[in-house]
Amino acid sequence: ALVVFVAVAGIVAGPFNGLLSEAVEARLAGVPPPRFSLAALLRGFALGVTHGIRRLMVAVLAFALVFSLGFIPVVGAIGGLALGFYISARGAAYDCYGAVLARRDLPYRDKLAFLAQHRRRTLGLGAGVTAMLFVPVVNLVALGLGTAGATMAVRELEK
Repeated sequence: ALVVFVAVAGIVAGPFNGLLSEAVEARLAGVPPPRFSLAALLRGFALGVTHGIRRLMVAVLAFALVFSLGFIPVVGAIGGLALGFYISARGAAYDCYGAVLARRDLPYRDKLAFLAQHRRRTLGLGAGVTAMLFVPVVNLVALGLGTAGATMAVRELEK
């Protein structure tokens, strides 16, 4: 369920994470944040939904795999838990990094390539966000904190 939850949460939080990432980057650059634009919010929402649906389809397939592992006694349950956490962490990393990478006009495939190229960094952030999603009340700010961290990481990598 967490695998699917992370994908759906990413769809809902996507446009707001984009605005947050924009504000964080402006503050780091020492410039005033851009003015609110409804058109930009709607564009971000449309892009987020499109990419989110793709991720949701992958999450459903991953859920089926994790669920089927549960039928293998002992090892399957442990393997399913580990695989489910990995898939959720990767999804959370995509949601966090997706906000800043979308503003750089990277297509879906290039975002996935970025996650693969910087696997340790992105999975570390994704695992932290996934863990925060388990904690009531903290889960309300988990994707926002992850987005702020991802924005700072991308700026550091660009230097």
